[in-house]
Amino acid sequence: MEKKIKLSFCMIVKNEEENLKRCLDSLQQILQKQYVELVILDTGSTDKTVEIAKSYTDKVYFAEWNNNFSDMRNKAISYTNGEWLFSLDADETLETPNELISLIESGSLNGKMSVMVKIKSFFYKNNIDKFLLESNFKIFRNDKDFCYRGAIHNQPNVRKPIMASEILLNHYGYLIKDKNLMEKKFNRTSSILKEEIEKDPKNIYYSFQLSVSYSMYGKHDLALKQIRKTFELLNNIDYKLRKKYAFIYSVYSKNAFACGQYKEVINIAEEGVRLRPDYLDLYNILGYTYQKLGNIEKMKSNFQKYLDLYSKKERLDVYNDASIALYSIDQSSLNKANILLANYYYENNEFENSLEHINNASEQTDQKMILLTKIHMKKDEPEKIIKYLNENESYYNKVTIIIEEMKKLLEPEKQDKMDLVFAKGEGIYSEYCLLNRGFNEELKLYTFLKKIDFKYVPFFYGEVVKDLNISKRFVDLFRKNEQVTIINLFRQLLKNDYKYENKLIKEILSIDIKENDFRSIKTLLVIHRAILENSNNYSEEVHSKYFEIFNKYLYYGELFIKYLYGEEKLRILSTIINDNEHRFFINFYFVKKMRGSNNTMLQVKLLKEAKENLPTLNNYIKEYARLHLSQNLS
Repeated sequence: MEKKIKLSFCMIVKNEEENLKRCLDSLQQILQKQYVELVILDTGSTDKTVEIAKSYTDKVYFAEWNNNFSDMRNKAISYTNGEWLFSLDADETLETPNELISLIESGSLNGKMSVMVKIKSFFYKNNIDKFLLESNFKIFRNDKDFCYRGAIHNQPNVRKPIMASEILLNHYGYLIKDKNLMEKKFNRTSSILKEEIEKDPKNIYYSFQLSVSYSMYGKHDLALKQIRKTFELLNNIDYKLRKKYAFIYSVYSKNAFACGQYKEVINIAEEGVRLRPDYLDLYNILGYTYQKLGNIEKMKSNFQKYLDLYSKKERLDVYNDASIALYSIDQSSLNKANILLANYYYENNEFENSLEHINNASEQTDQKMILLTKIHMKKDEPEKIIKYLNENESYYNKVTIIIEEMKKLLEPEKQDKMDLVFAKGEGIYSEYCLLNRGFNEELKLYTFLKKIDFKYVPFFYGEVVKDLNISKRFVDLFRKNEQVTIINLFRQLLKNDYKYENKLIKEILSIDIKENDFRSIKTLLVIHRAILENSNNYSEEVHSKYFEIFNKYLYYGELFIKYLYGEEKLRILSTIINDNEHRFFINFYFVKKMRGSNNTMLQVKLLKEAKENLPTLNNYIKEYARLHLSQNLS
């Protein structure tokens, strides 16, 4: 005797080869049951969709697409034999097969006609914590009275009694990577909706869905314009009956926010929460809106209301309302709200409240780690920060930067005590703290600095450099660092530190480097240039000590380009070399070669080219022209 079919999975598909296998794989456990069938209607695929479908079921049928989703759904249903229908899309997967099996086998469906499931819609491929949650009717008693209606956003004929289940689907339809495909789907959906609106201009649902389509495609200005039209239609309905259209308030608020219409957000969202006091999405967006407007107290109260509702979300009517998609029910939204409140309490010196909200934000983020660091610094708890440093290597640099910034606000004695605690930790920062408070013998400093590539560590480690005397050994420290890294380091070291600049100039002018030590020369060029560029912060006049550095810079630069390109090739290569600094040195090489000749015009031309190559050294080039050519470069 043939086993009775209890459940028919019913699908319509077209060119779904990227999604279909993932979808059908998620059904494998329940498809093993003899009381389950899989029916797939293809509406004109030109890829491998049909081939994939036939590898899972022999019940694959065909129909020509007619621009009407409900017609296609109903056509697929006509091929089914099950007592119950499960309407599934190719971009969905069944997350909870055991829940579905239990529902079918337990008898819980007796007397029911329609069943709701939960659907998570993901927006980002690599972030499963960010999703939209909907309660939708997807399971229906399969009798002659059931059908779908509507050309697009096809609506099932939901009949009572209904049941809310714990079955969960994952929806990946918003993760479209192909922009052409996304545009094609948008154009198809929006054109059908416009046609339906033209037939029925007062249809609130179609007007709303057109706004949603604009929004999903990123056209928030058009979405806002359309949802305003929807709201005008809503205003024609008795206020007491608007509760069932509460979903309009959320989409309206979101698009108004995206367009910077913050007062409009407040008007709409506050009206929405008067209709649906449990609509947590609206409190969430009100929190962000008041933050934008600088009303921090109202930001706090709305985020707090959102978190209170979130804590009991499963018991909220809005949670199981099939008409409402919840945008802030995900972990990512919860984390962000907690971090914003944690910041609020931190700024008000309510550190325990701040810590409570931080701990409620499960995701480890830069904001969370930075705020934790700030709180424990304020509470004089460096030991707890060491624990975070040891457990979260990816935040090591960010956390140590905050520590250093906050240490500067402490008295020297307090800084020393902090450093002694941090010195007991692990990693490069602990070594730095040990060196930074009096344990800075030159040998230890060199040993420490040899471990560092300044490209990958915060600038403050470079402060140790100031304790070293300039020597060949000093220059060799930076050989492994990229040129741009060295120049940025010395720019920072010299910034607002006139004393260190004088020390550096005095020692670097007396350093003895062999003319063929090109690796050291390369590093010296960077340090000289940093000194020259930093001097622009003081005055446009060229002090003699800086001009001495400039001459040494030219000397090392000439040695370097001769070595790099060959002296005999400089004239040929000068027009094709891309490096501006190298072209600058070549300009000066030829100027110096012509010194004493009568070809002043060509020398001036070369110096003007040098200004274009390194405009930050403009003052020195002009001074060189004045001294050596008696020329005033404009």
